[in-house]
Amino acid sequence: MTALSICVTTYNRADLLRRLLESIEESCLSEIEIIITDDGSRDKTRSTVDEYRERSGATIRYIWQENAGRATALWNAIMSATGDYTIIMDSDDYFIAGGLKRILEEVQKLSENTGCSSSFCGIAFGVVLRRGDKDLLSLPPAIAYSNFIAIRADHGVSTDLKEVVRTRILQENLYVVPPGCRRVPTSSLWVRIADQYDCLCVPEPIAVKEYLDGGMTSNILSLKTKDALPVEAVFRKLSKSRRYKSKLYRLKANVQKHRFAFHCSMPRFEKYSDLFFMPAGLLIYMSDKLRLAAKALIRR
Repeated sequence: MTALSICVTTYNRADLLRRLLESIEESCLSEIEIIITDDGSRDKTRSTVDEYRERSGATIRYIWQENAGRATALWNAIMSATGDYTIIMDSDDYFIAGGLKRILEEVQKLSENTGCSSSFCGIAFGVVLRRGDKDLLSLPPAIAYSNFIAIRADHGVSTDLKEVVRTRILQENLYVVPPGCRRVPTSSLWVRIADQYDCLCVPEPIAVKEYLDGGMTSNILSLKTKDALPVEAVFRKLSKSRRYKSKLYRLKANVQKHRFAFHCSMPRFEKYSDLFFMPAGLLIYMSDKLRLAAKALIRR
């Protein structure tokens, strides 16, 4: 069986997708499969994939769909994965030299340790975050193990990492895409998995994650508020999780839960502590509306 599935979603980014494919080390091709979901691209994405497949001999599954958004594209990619483990790569990500080899080395160790592999979902690796000409190193904590929630709540990691997860566990915890929803935060996967499994921490970067103008990150407020229902669900689960200790993180999760509940037009009063959390969430919601309105005016 294939050791690793690399799941990629893309839309009109043929040149960036080519960079990602070229970053895959030839020596690793026999141990991986590449699954690309094309969310209705109108550029040279398909020919780029065909060219790389023919030249490299890589195992690639190319899935084309009518433009429906990243949530559906990622769902299709993950459900098509057949490797023991899966990593999610955006089309503007790429592996650093030796990065993919390090993933396969750690996956092999985890697979050989049967007692460990049954209780662990996978591995959290670091990334290089690139914005313009500035690089930031984002690493999981230098501890043997944690879980995908506690890494952020108790160890202060607030930026992106790269998670390599057992494919069966990932597929079993895959979100349901609400009708008409284009974006479901990837964190919804990590929160579900973290409630059941620990992960190993490898504080080494294995990829570069580049933030480009016009990408999802640059429009994150608009994206989160437009498809607020799955965002609210993530914070609702975080507010109740017992897989981390930080009281401050729990407080923030409760406030954010109410913030996005207002964006869904479905505020909920469930417990006495909501007398504090709900007004705080309402204030942030109102600030969001003002910021979005100001952006709309600027675009005009």
